Amino acid sequence: MAYALSRLTEADRKPPAMLGIKRWYEAYDLFYRAIGSGREEGSYRSSLKNARDAFDAYMPQNTRVGWRDDRGNPPSIGHGKTATTLRDWSAASDDEVKAQLRAVLDNSDPVEVEGRVFTEGGVRAVVSRKYERSDIAKREAIHIHGVRCQGCGFDFEEFYGPLGAGFIEVHHLQPLSGRGEGNTRPETDLAVLCSNCHRMVHRDRSYCLSLAELREAIRRAKNGDNA
Repeated sequence: MAYALSRLTEADRKPPAMLGIKRWYEAYDLFYRAIGSGREEGSYRSSLKNARDAFDAYMPQNTRVGWRDDRGNPPSIGHGKTATTLRDWSAASDDEVKAQLRAVLDNSDPVEVEGRVFTEGGVRAVVSRKYERSDIAKREAIHIHGVRCQGCGFDFEEFYGPLGAGFIEVHHLQPLSGRGEGNTRPETDLAVLCSNCHRMVHRDRSYCLSLAELREAIRRAKNGDNA
């Protein structure tokens, strides 16, 4: 998605016109709501912006310089995901790139470049709600519950070393979308989960797993009881 956002940037450095928004953080929020479930909104937004900055340096039609060095050269991208994306999509038309954006936002099948299979359609107006979250409550939840996942026991620092120190995601046991405005008690209303467990409890958008249900699913999977 970062490639598409970078390539389709408007001449005045605004987000792609097809999104119908004026600010970049609104563009990042669109994709967070579409495909970012289970990840912290702030970190997802930063990740998408950083990836867009990397692609900007390779877009001659984009007036943003992105991550260029003092000589104006783009960074080396090696053979990773950025290089693969540039290779696969550079020959695609703008309409094909736009179709990919629509497919993601509509939660439909993604565009296949090699097979030349595209999802295209009409105009879609989207009205969305953003539920306020308290950073103070999140910090208090981490202070109370620690940084070890309450679902599977994963600890980011144990696995990633200093890179993962202090990192964990905070989960509302009762989704704000179903609760409405009200007080949040970190000790009883919030839990700490690793990124994988956080995504799993929200995988069914119509139902949020409880911690007990999540732990039972993990237990059954480990014991081979899911047949």
